[in-house]
Amino acid sequence: MNNFNTTQAKQYNLTAKEATLLNAFIGELYAEEGFSDVSPQDLQRITGISKGSYKGVLGSLKKKGILYVEDKRYLGTDADIVYLIDTDLHPRWKTEKEEWAAYECAKSDAPELTWTEWSEANKNC
Repeated sequence: MNNFNTTQAKQYNLTAKEATLLNAFIGELYAEEGFSDVSPQDLQRITGISKGSYKGVLGSLKKKGILYVEDKRYLGTDADIVYLIDTDLHPRWKTEKEEWAAYECAKSDAPELTWTEWSEANKNC
C-alpha cells in the first residue's frame, strides 16, 4: 500500500526507488502540513536503499520538485531534515486542505459557522 497520493504522483513518473523513498518519507510525516523531523539518514535506514544510491534518489526527487533537504547548519540541529514540497502527495494533508476550503466556502454563507459545527454536519462526506 502506498502512503502517498498515487493520482498526484503520476505526473512525476517515479522510479521504483523514488516511489519507495517517497512512500517511506510520507509514512513518517505524522504531524500537521509542512512539519517534518525526518532526516535523509532515517530514510536510508527505513528503505534499505544503499548509501551509494539514496542520495541520488533524494536528489532526483528534489529535481522533480517533490521534496527538499534543509541543511542542519541552517536548522541548528544534528541532522539535515527532509521536507515535502508537493503537499498534495500526502493524502491526509490533501484531504485537510480540501475540507478547510469547503468549510471556508460554507462560512462565507454563514459567518457564525464554527469548524466543529461544520465538521459534525459533514463527517460522513
